[in-house]
Amino acid sequence: MMKNLYNKGWLPKMNKKNKIYEGARYKFVIKKEIGSGGNGKVYDVDIIGHPKLDFVAKFFSADKRNLKKCNKRFERFKKEIEYVNKLTDIEGIMLIEDCNLSSMDNSWYLMKKAREYKVNTRKKLNEKLDDIMKIALVIKQLHSRDMEHRDIKPDNILILNNRVYLTDFGLIFCDNDIDNLTDLNVTDVFYKGKRLNEDAPIRVRPCSHV
Repeated sequence: MMKNLYNKGWLPKMNKKNKIYEGARYKFVIKKEIGSGGNGKVYDVDIIGHPKLDFVAKFFSADKRNLKKCNKRFERFKKEIEYVNKLTDIEGIMLIEDCNLSSMDNSWYLMKKAREYKVNTRKKLNEKLDDIMKIALVIKQLHSRDMEHRDIKPDNILILNNRVYLTDFGLIFCDNDIDNLTDLNVTDVFYKGKRLNEDAPIRVRPCSHV
């Protein structure tokens, strides 16, 4: 059955042994899957020629059983890369190191490997408050540019070199955007307000992030 799903293009073909993926800056091979999200899966990778680089790759999952939704998700995936590349001056946003958008079935981006943020981590209160303030500052800078992350939750906060970073900009919204994602079922019901659990379009003001 899995073979049929791959043949029909419903699942990305990522299990090819020793397949080399190439972007503008790096070449790499996949080691193992380590996570997944709304638009794709995340893999540990080996960067060819750079053994000291510790990166992960997020691949777009092209589920073509519903082509309309798949195309919309792909546009969101491309927009995530576009906006993150515009926000490189904001400290606390996990940067994209390389990417490829040659086709829906072979689209990915590379980023530095970081640890998940654990809410129950053994930190002093002042250290936890410092983490909160750093993420709040990132959000403030996004709002100053009329941008909204729309998916703030612990799963989208990472730690690298003892510093917290905001990641996963797949739902980012700018005031000049026109989109409605309610039909994609992409928000997290545990981290959105009561009104967003209704069928209204997902268009919220920045204050809803706090």
